[in-house]
Amino acid sequence: QMVGHRVVVTGLGCISPYGKGVDSLWKGLLSTQGVIQWNEQLQHVVGQVSDDVIHEIAASEKREKGRVALWSEMAATEAIIDAGVEGMDHTETMVNVGTGVVDLELIGDTTEMVRSGKGRKTSPFFLPRILNNMPAGYVAMKYGIRGGAECMSTACATGVHSIGSAFHRIRYGSVRRAIAGSTEAAVTPLGIHAFSRMRALARGKDALSSPFDEKRSGFVMSEGSAFLFLEREEDARKRGVKIYAEMKGFGISSDISHITSPPPDGSGLRMAMERAMRDGGIEREQIGYVNAHATSTRNGDEAEAEAIKGILGEEVAVSSNKGHLGHLLAGAGSIETLATVLSLEKGILPHTLNLEKSDCAKIRHVENGETIERPDWSALVNSSGFGGTNGVLLIQKYRP
Repeated sequence: QMVGHRVVVTGLGCISPYGKGVDSLWKGLLSTQGVIQWNEQLQHVVGQVSDDVIHEIAASEKREKGRVALWSEMAATEAIIDAGVEGMDHTETMVNVGTGVVDLELIGDTTEMVRSGKGRKTSPFFLPRILNNMPAGYVAMKYGIRGGAECMSTACATGVHSIGSAFHRIRYGSVRRAIAGSTEAAVTPLGIHAFSRMRALARGKDALSSPFDEKRSGFVMSEGSAFLFLEREEDARKRGVKIYAEMKGFGISSDISHITSPPPDGSGLRMAMERAMRDGGIEREQIGYVNAHATSTRNGDEAEAEAIKGILGEEVAVSSNKGHLGHLLAGAGSIETLATVLSLEKGILPHTLNLEKSDCAKIRHVENGETIERPDWSALVNSSGFGGTNGVLLIQKYRP
């Protein structure tokens, strides 16, 4: 049963292939239009953030920070403004910004220059740009956040782990507030090549991201950044700000079966789901929706469907945002958590794009335009990552 402070979400911000801002993401997820396109240079279908998102930023700042840090600052800024805390004393606020794959292109180019005797021409910002914790540091410095700047890096579970860790810090009194989320910018020639060599990616110009569908053949690489502003409920109510939802529980587990494939019965993810529910004091009957990790890989989708069916039965509504967006790797969990918060607040569930016929365990897939009817609904956000790591967040529609 939950103890400690109630923790609520009061700010949202994101950068996605749909564009800059939360509104563009939400509009995209409710549409029947995905953002996955064939890229001639990469020779794969991908989801990409347009360079227009950062076109107004000075060239010197782009050289210093790179896309991962720039997107983090922009998404964090939107969330902080949304929460109305940009001018606040942030001594008791923390940052948790996770990322997975470092700037592989920069590493390759710099290595080539050093080996060819041109080391003096390499950027002095090379090291800061490949440190995973620097986006958290930049966000903390920009807003004077002194409660700590942490970085989670757990592959595709990074976003959920970042938000879950910050949530627990607030609940148990370490800090009063947090800006938490994740970011990824690995849609590059080297990034695509690396995942392609693992045979993880969907191939061909007509490839789709098709979670749970019988035609799925691998995931589609994508990129972006998303952040939530979390705080104690009593502080949010005292400030009189809008509360989107309540963060209720967080659970983690390890598969210990294989570095890339979960056990067929989904037992590891199921354990994390059970732990999140127990952490939040929520019974299975209160779970109305699962935002599934479902990356459009054959083994992963089947295992997750088994886990969902095993713990929640066949009636809970399930969908995956990856049909629309592709797989944002470390950025996936945070953008999907943000989408779930909006679903609970607005009473609408995005469907799974490109899902026509499932060959997974029988679960109930969200219909296009489906609405939430019960005022006490809770939702789970599932994430899994290479190395067999799982994370699950439990979020509830806010009730004072």
